[in-house]
Amino acid sequence: MAILGESQEMLADLVGRYLTENFDYEKRRHVLARDAWPVDLWQAFAQELGITGLPFAEDQGGVGLGPLDIMVVMEALGRGLAAEPFLSSVVAFGAVVNGLDAAPRAPLSPLVGDVIAGDARVAIALSDAQGAPGNGNRLLTPDGEGWRLTGDASIVTAAAGATHVILSAMMPDGKSALALTPCDAAGLIWTNLPLIDGTMASALKTDMLLPDAALIARDAADLLLAVHDAILAALGAEITGIVSALIAITVDFAGQRTQFGKAIAQFQVIQHKMADMYVEGELARSMALLAALKLDGDPVERSAAAAACKARTAIAGRMVAQNAVQIHGGIGTTDELVVGHYFKRLLAIEAIYGGAARHIKQYAGHRATLGSPLSVA
Repeated sequence: MAILGESQEMLADLVGRYLTENFDYEKRRHVLARDAWPVDLWQAFAQELGITGLPFAEDQGGVGLGPLDIMVVMEALGRGLAAEPFLSSVVAFGAVVNGLDAAPRAPLSPLVGDVIAGDARVAIALSDAQGAPGNGNRLLTPDGEGWRLTGDASIVTAAAGATHVILSAMMPDGKSALALTPCDAAGLIWTNLPLIDGTMASALKTDMLLPDAALIARDAADLLLAVHDAILAALGAEITGIVSALIAITVDFAGQRTQFGKAIAQFQVIQHKMADMYVEGELARSMALLAALKLDGDPVERSAAAAACKARTAIAGRMVAQNAVQIHGGIGTTDELVVGHYFKRLLAIEAIYGGAARHIKQYAGHRATLGSPLSVA
């Protein structure tokens, strides 16, 4: 029985073809010379592809589709090295909006509409210094009729070019709150941080006054976990897309490169490597599918599947990328070949969101909560 339906396969094909025709490798290299994601591409995502409205409800102007639809889009964006800022503005922001009750969600409708239209982008700072869901050192303290937000965020992806940012912070009662503010608000100090994959993140320091209405959630611990799991599942899909692209490129290269008078794809050792790469790719995609299917289910099972997905795809990504570089030889590490850029994107994801070891331990913890403990060395 097929898990993905015809509409999802068509959506993946639509996004993939658009990126192939309009955002090829050379254009991406040009884009990376800028500080921010190109406005025209983001608006194309909104106006030509319509993917910026996927997770938002129809009464907010969105499409109201589910996690599997997000997965196939993230997979296509992974193959096209174009996942930012879709990950923050659509996946993460969509999870925030959908996790709120009707009353606190209503004031966000104008911003949701702007995101769907391609006129706004939202950065997310909802983790601690280690990338785990939390508040870090960010604090909210009463100040007059509003709040003073202090602290920092060591890395905020897709902040360059974002119009708004959502930050988590601890309130005086110890609960986590979410605050929404324009990125150019007084008291926000941004510092650009070029990442290894060529994209631009930012470090943030804040000491600012916020009106009471800026707090969109005041007891957000569960919501933070749900958003984090949605991000991990989406990253698993992105990695799966990268892995599939690396496998296709490597198979094609091995069929063309000759050594000792014949294509290296005819050598058994190369065949075994590529077969192992294929197996890793299938394992990664299976875990990405599982994580997507669990996003609307029991919170503990959801978190377990998300952690397992991130761990398994991280292992697959590193193995496939390393073998792709090895089969290509030295050219696989150069800036002129896309293979090295896929590898750098995988390394950036691992550095920001944690590697396999960390997520395996988290998975073991969730398994213990579910009554099925797993021993992790």
